[in-house]
Amino acid sequence: SVLSKIVLYAGATHYTRKAFFDYIDLQVYFESARKGNSAAGLALIAVGLVYIAIAILIFACTHL
Repeated sequence: SVLSKIVLYAGATHYTRKAFFDYIDLQVYFESARKGNSAAGLALIAVGLVYIAIAILIFACTHL
């Protein structure tokens, strides 16, 4: 069903991101960015861009 595909896709992207960025505690970056640290905000944007790239790659591989 569609719901099972969504859950599997979300899980695959989540665990792939965790595999790439296991050493990054995103909560620390969120708190630092909230206090006005621009570098922390840029790091979060970079992680988000990689997450989107992973999602696109997984989607492309599953729809060949």
